[in-house]
Amino acid sequence: MARFDQKTWNDKVFQKYMQKVPNAKLNTMIKSGVLETNGSLKSRLVDGVGGNKLVEPIKGLLDGDVVNYDGMTNIPTTSRNTFQQTKIAVGRAKGWEEKDFSTELTGVDWMKNVAAEVAEYYEGIDEDDILAIIKGIFDMKDTAGLSFADKHTTDLTNESTKTVGASTLNTAIQKASGDRKSIFTLIFMHSYVATNLENLQLLEYLKYTDANGIQRDLGMATWNGRMVIIDDEMPVNETVTTEPVYGLTVSTAATAGDKIVIDGTEYTFVANDKSSLEPTDIKVGASGTAAQQATNIAALLNAQTAGLKDKFTITTSSAKVVFTAKSGTNPDIVGAEAKKLEEGTLVIATSTDTPAVVAENYVTYVLGRGAFEYCNLGAKVPSEVARDAATNGGVDKLYTRQRKLYAPKWISWKGADNIVSPTKEQLANGSNWEIVNDGEISKTYVNHKFIPFVRIISQG
Repeated sequence: MARFDQKTWNDKVFQKYMQKVPNAKLNTMIKSGVLETNGSLKSRLVDGVGGNKLVEPIKGLLDGDVVNYDGMTNIPTTSRNTFQQTKIAVGRAKGWEEKDFSTELTGVDWMKNVAAEVAEYYEGIDEDDILAIIKGIFDMKDTAGLSFADKHTTDLTNESTKTVGASTLNTAIQKASGDRKSIFTLIFMHSYVATNLENLQLLEYLKYTDANGIQRDLGMATWNGRMVIIDDEMPVNETVTTEPVYGLTVSTAATAGDKIVIDGTEYTFVANDKSSLEPTDIKVGASGTAAQQATNIAALLNAQTAGLKDKFTITTSSAKVVFTAKSGTNPDIVGAEAKKLEEGTLVIATSTDTPAVVAENYVTYVLGRGAFEYCNLGAKVPSEVARDAATNGGVDKLYTRQRKLYAPKWISWKGADNIVSPTKEQLANGSNWEIVNDGEISKTYVNHKFIPFVRIISQG
């Protein structure tokens, strides 16, 4: 029998431990009822092409116009529309060496200890994948996807009040699903947002009465009657609200031959009568003043095909070259230095006139229970150990593998056929997702009101 960490290895026991051990990390999204297990997906996936993808037909609702039943009007018939949803498996693998599990094992069940670490690791990976899928859903590129994202997003960062309030949740879910807003049951938010709601007394913590008749908090909260899950793994995106402005001042004018280095490129001041200019030549100017040379520097940088003008709007103010970062960006400060000759006169100074102002935007997700159809597909060999006798005098190695399927309700995978198992980056790419439709050239999509995903973007 194989050995790991000088202990006998039993894969079946290890897998049981992985299913049972508690997890110290929150990873709340995968434990909250968001995943609706469907074990039948595993057998159906095996029958699919490559065993990694399946296309599931979905019956549409009966529809069509009614006619007048008056004994004279013919009754027409229409066929029920059929939609289809593509679902794809996600495979992940990781290996460790013995030294990665160097915790003290004496007097403890070593297999349970290692299994606990592996289970905790993969729960974090699972939550990352689910968050990536949700990000991809809200970044769908086609017209229907863009319309969905608009209706299912409430962005407070452009409003006068940028933080969540008493009416935020109800307004957001009504905007998304109208009379179907009751499909939303779970809210995932960052602790910063939760603290704001607590300060407004909008979170209601569930309570219980102990054996002594004392009422205590259960540590679980609701907002407008919906369960709140507080998890700092929820996305936080930084945006630049005020762009930085950098200044480069010509304190003392240059003479021909002086050199200046701007953002790593060296430029040379040349006499005005030089007939053939190099791309890095700057004329000292007819008057030779500092202000005129600042103007010449700005003109040269703006004339380049690429460079600082791609990141900044470059203007002048007296003897200062002003670099204003492009809207919503925060590029590094423009570095500059004068490289004077012995007889040179150029003196320059740099300054940060306006530092960037960066805002943190918190993303809160509101989901319906069972928002993802889920199946643990397993792997042929989910875990195994190997002995490398040569490396470092002998190393025991543990290899683990998993394959899982997370199918967001009413959202279909449409990634390239050569993607066997999508990476986290591919899951987050909106081009790989679309709303469930009938597959025709002129597509009919499922009504967005049924899609149980809403996001609220706020600054607290």
